[in-house]
Amino acid sequence: MLPRRLTSVTFLLAWLVLAGGCGPADRVIPMKLQDGVSQTTPFHDGVTQTTPLLTGEVRLASGEPAANVSVIAYVSDYQVAGIGSGDQQVETRTNALGRFQLVDPPLGINTIEAEATANSKAIRMNVPVALGARMDLDPMTLQPTGAITGRVSAEGAPSLLGTMVFIPGTHYVAVTDQQGGYTLKNVPVGTYEVAAMRQTFATTLVDGVTVSSQQTVSAPDLELRLDAPVLESLSQTNGGAGAELLLRGRNFGASKNTVLSVSFGSTQASRFERVSDTEIRVWVPAGAMSGPLVVRSNGVASNALDFQVIASLSVTPHYAALYVGDRRKFLVEAKNGLGEVIPSPNVRWDLGSPVAGMVDQSGDFKGSGEGWSEIRVTSGTVSALSAVGVTSWSYPATSLSLSSESTMTLSSVSIRPDGGMVIGDWERNRLLLREPNGNLLPLVGNGTRGTSPDGMPAAQAPLNSPSGAVFDPAGHLYFAETFSNLVRVVPAFDTELFGRRMAAGRLYSVAGTGQQGFNGDGPDLTARRLNAPTDVVVDVKGGLIVMDRGNRRIRRITPDGAIETLAGGGAYRLSETEMDPLQFGDSLKSDFAQDAQGNLVFAAGEHARGERIVMLCRVAGTHFGRSMQPGMLYPVAGTDQPGFNGDGPSQLTMLNQPADLAFLPSGELVFTDGGGYLIRKLGDDGIVRTLAGRRTPSGVLGAAPTLFPAPATAPEISPHFLTVSARGGILIQPQDHLLSLVELLAR
Repeated sequence: MLPRRLTSVTFLLAWLVLAGGCGPADRVIPMKLQDGVSQTTPFHDGVTQTTPLLTGEVRLASGEPAANVSVIAYVSDYQVAGIGSGDQQVETRTNALGRFQLVDPPLGINTIEAEATANSKAIRMNVPVALGARMDLDPMTLQPTGAITGRVSAEGAPSLLGTMVFIPGTHYVAVTDQQGGYTLKNVPVGTYEVAAMRQTFATTLVDGVTVSSQQTVSAPDLELRLDAPVLESLSQTNGGAGAELLLRGRNFGASKNTVLSVSFGSTQASRFERVSDTEIRVWVPAGAMSGPLVVRSNGVASNALDFQVIASLSVTPHYAALYVGDRRKFLVEAKNGLGEVIPSPNVRWDLGSPVAGMVDQSGDFKGSGEGWSEIRVTSGTVSALSAVGVTSWSYPATSLSLSSESTMTLSSVSIRPDGGMVIGDWERNRLLLREPNGNLLPLVGNGTRGTSPDGMPAAQAPLNSPSGAVFDPAGHLYFAETFSNLVRVVPAFDTELFGRRMAAGRLYSVAGTGQQGFNGDGPDLTARRLNAPTDVVVDVKGGLIVMDRGNRRIRRITPDGAIETLAGGGAYRLSETEMDPLQFGDSLKSDFAQDAQGNLVFAAGEHARGERIVMLCRVAGTHFGRSMQPGMLYPVAGTDQPGFNGDGPSQLTMLNQPADLAFLPSGELVFTDGGGYLIRKLGDDGIVRTLAGRRTPSGVLGAAPTLFPAPATAPEISPHFLTVSARGGILIQPQDHLLSLVELLAR
């Protein structure tokens, strides 16, 4: 009979399930039977209902009872599917009537053997035993034993010494000699399967081998064949450490539970999953090098397929500045551990933020909205970054000249209705007027540092760090004199302001004593101390609003000449939701902005623990995507951590030293961020978008120099201030344009 490969255990286990008697619940839940006897109560034979029990009779060949004969029930570890560590068995002896009782035999497919001597035996195989099974076996008759002899052959094996030959389900085992010969001795009379097993070879089996009494039968040859796995394809031919791939082929050993390994060159994968005999899911191990990928099943190697391990990725361009609607192709280059380029790398493209546009899996980016985003390409744990900035604002090639004689560090710029600008020259302690025709004229201050008394001609007065200049509707000019701790005014004509008579073109104090400090709110403005005020706005509800920065307060000067605190002076940082403004006690930045309704927006916080943009709501409504009530403070942008994490929802977007706030004609807020290197916008939808300034991801080389004119996201900038021009542009003084003003314009 020809040898064949067969696993009989599956059939036998199915038979066991069908014939096993009690179900799973019976195994764990003692319960009263109808006769009132529980499962744990012994029957008259002393065995509980849950304990398996096999009974039977052994006879001699003459038919008489065989007394004092050994009877064993066991589940053999010698199976076609593999060999275990030892048999499980129960043993007893027959009584004078030849009867036996096997209490608690092992669960599973049992073999029952009766043995008077080594040459006199009886056997019964494939006896299913389940929990609580009770079975009386047919009589077993002792007969003289026989033997099985045969030969094992194996392709490619120079010696067959030590090959194991056995009868599956029994403990009859032999070991071959060097030529593959074997003999199974003292085998009970019966018909059997015979199997041969050798490491790295597939188990081979023949059946129908009949043993007769006192005879030696020759079994058909057992031919062993290598059971090598076969690799047919890979889901991808390259990837970085941690990348997942699927191997497809044959003989992966899932049905035989063989020992499996997957190697990438000399590095063995520590993480893999054998899906079936034809599929393996594996993750590229750290430290692997490009080369042959091999599967081993029980130590037998498959054919090799080439796999390139990606050691590094890079993306070009490092940064792209685009207009809304533009497209840009980003390219990735992958290299292996030797620095060789890997063609067609298997990578994934992702955006850090979706506000700027979208990228497909070929690296093609389309700008669909204003904003900044990282572009990340990954393969497993290997990654590379680029960035893209999309804007509708242009950075022009020309700028507005300020002076050809000196440098200026501007502290503020105020726009007049006629297009003229009042410029605060912080270091030279003066305010200048830039007329619409470009002429630059002195307006307030003689260029020297000092504190001037009230009534001096404005152009002749020494000043001490003027900032925050602003015109009211009547044309009167207000500003903060920071280190004199005063708010000053230059009337446009003779008039009465805040209860005092004033002459045109002369300098007067509106609030402050000149001494630094705080002595409360109330009437008599010139008796109330300020502490380094930095900004002034004309309140749309009447009066002035002052950034009293040193006192950590925003204060309002009423038209009748009193001063009151709108926000600050408290002891607590801003909560995540809303807050009484008088409880707020965090640090304030230099300036603020007021929208058309009178709501105030300012920056606050410490750089080491995060900074936020905050709104003092004065008119109920939905602002920056949040419902607000008047008289309360609300965080509108920033987190508890300083930094930059791209564009997105305002309260999830990190800020870095936000300052210089202004409202566009559309009602959207623009501000500087990143220490002034970025200009960003907070929209009505509560999304932060980057409008100007180039920022590449950390660790990525800077982009190539930009040719102007270009999108506002093309250059690196460091503005000393920001304001909105008369025609709705964003006006800044970049650090590298100290003699110029630059106006960013929407396309």
